[in-house]
Amino acid sequence: MAFSQVIVLAFLVAGCQAKSLVARQGLLDPYGCLMACPLEFKPVCGSDGITYSSPCHLDEAACQLAEHLSNRPNYEPLTMVDAAPCGKRNHKRQFDSDCPMYCPEYYSPVCGSNGQTYSNICFLNSAACVSAANDANAKPIVLWHPGGCNADGSVMEFPLLS
Repeated sequence: MAFSQVIVLAFLVAGCQAKSLVARQGLLDPYGCLMACPLEFKPVCGSDGITYSSPCHLDEAACQLAEHLSNRPNYEPLTMVDAAPCGKRNHKRQFDSDCPMYCPEYYSPVCGSNGQTYSNICFLNSAACVSAANDANAKPIVLWHPGGCNADGSVMEFPLLS
């Protein structure tokens, strides 16, 4: 076996072991989408007209959406349309129907900027879509942090975000 083939084989094995480690650490949801986005706030606008708190969170939502809808005839992948919150530059929603989002039924709670706990990021994104569709002047709902909000509905303050 040539040296270059040994190197390629080593990288493949390391990659498989890394993915296995990620799965064992609980960083993948039941559909194989990464769920371990860093706690950073760099809002981006998705092609669905929803503001995501970071590119990683948009990628997570795109993965979940693809897992459930990619076999449908008019499926369009979720992409980033701007590295800024939606509405800052008059973005128009690319989906014409009223928030067509299927959300998987698994519990990985997240806290929205509105102080509400959602079962997972998909449900938060769906609520954000409905809110934006019902009131163009509504404050966008974005991911505030992983885990539930405080019992009184307030969002927890994080020293890294303050």
